[in-house]
Amino acid sequence: MRSVPSAVVSLLLTAAVVGPAHVHGQYGAAVADTLRYAEITRGSVDMDMPGGRVSVRSVHDAVVAVTFPTAGEARAWYVRLSIESAGPAGAARPGTEALLGQPFDFTFLPTGQVQSVKAPAMPAEIAAITDLTRQFDDFFITLPPGELVIGATWADTVINEEAAREVDRTTSRHIRSYAVERDTTVAGVPAFVIRVHQASDIEASSEMPEENMTVSSRLTGTDEGWAVFAPGPGRLLERHSSGSLTGEMRLQPGGMEPVTVPQSYTYQRSIRLVPPEVRRSAASETAPPSPE
Repeated sequence: MRSVPSAVVSLLLTAAVVGPAHVHGQYGAAVADTLRYAEITRGSVDMDMPGGRVSVRSVHDAVVAVTFPTAGEARAWYVRLSIESAGPAGAARPGTEALLGQPFDFTFLPTGQVQSVKAPAMPAEIAAITDLTRQFDDFFITLPPGELVIGATWADTVINEEAAREVDRTTSRHIRSYAVERDTTVAGVPAFVIRVHQASDIEASSEMPEENMTVSSRLTGTDEGWAVFAPGPGRLLERHSSGSLTGEMRLQPGGMEPVTVPQSYTYQRSIRLVPPEVRRSAASETAPPSPE
């Protein structure tokens, strides 16, 4: 999710795997690998204000690269990034050039659990629209610690209490469950189709000193989607999801009675691994950052 702060500080994995053992579900994170993913997220925040419904729509369109400097570690950066937002105050499309190639460092276990280590400083005009500091914490699905077979099920819980800006506060809890639905073949590579269900509970608040106001909200809802994972090379090939969260937003102007209005957030997200031949045909590409 983009317009609502959502990140990870703790990921607890449990598993209940059923069916015959065939193959371990692990990511192949070779040090020499550099993967590139095309990602697009479209979202809409709708608020039923006293004067009528107000909607803010957003689009996040990017190509990200991920590499593995050492075992258990990953580094990612934006190769291309476009962010757009449109609402009653007008449209915004902040420049993203300063963020391209800047490293996001995180731990990366073979079963996909991640823990953010460092994110680049976010330009103010980007932070005002979306929280990218924990961009990769919910990028990859997790896998069971045992065998990956049709019928396997497992779950994880993702909790965050960090925000991108000092004026923001957030607490989020995401309970995700997975089920291997069937096998498939992508470009000749055997893979599994995995159903993903997520239940979310998000509380957030932000101080707006220039307007002498505090804005807070709580949203709950679910996210449904699926992913394709190839156990041979250990690759997430694609992931798709759509979610709908509802709740309330509370506006607290200084010295005045608070105003509470219904609020909803809907979104669609798509992630696809970019094939090597497509990468080679690109005219230009941001170079990977050098390890520190």
